[in-house]
Amino acid sequence: MSDSSSVAHTSPRSVPCFIYASYLAGFLTGFSPLVGLVAAYFYRDQAPEWLKSHYDYAIRTFWLSFAWLAIGLGLMVVAVGLFVWLLLPVWFIVRCVRGLSFLDRSEAIPDPKTWWV
Repeated sequence: MSDSSSVAHTSPRSVPCFIYASYLAGFLTGFSPLVGLVAAYFYRDQAPEWLKSHYDYAIRTFWLSFAWLAIGLGLMVVAVGLFVWLLLPVWFIVRCVRGLSFLDRSEAIPDPKTWWV
């Protein structure tokens, strides 16, 4: 049995749920957001239209958080970086919880390209 057939028998929401969960688990593991990112890229093209918004949102969440980490590091010189690094986990968690909330209601993310929550 191929991997794609086993995925077909699961809920279409299970992979995006796994992605959001792996992002949140990153606070404990450090590496699991990368697993979620790879899954988001892998499953995005074959997903129903409403789920594509979740994959896009998850991918954007990863890359924006990576960018904010780098910006925060650069701003450490003027101590503003610490403020960025303190707000980043809050922003990241809110985006994941928001995504899970829409996923639980089987709704698309209204604006998956947003920089905000």
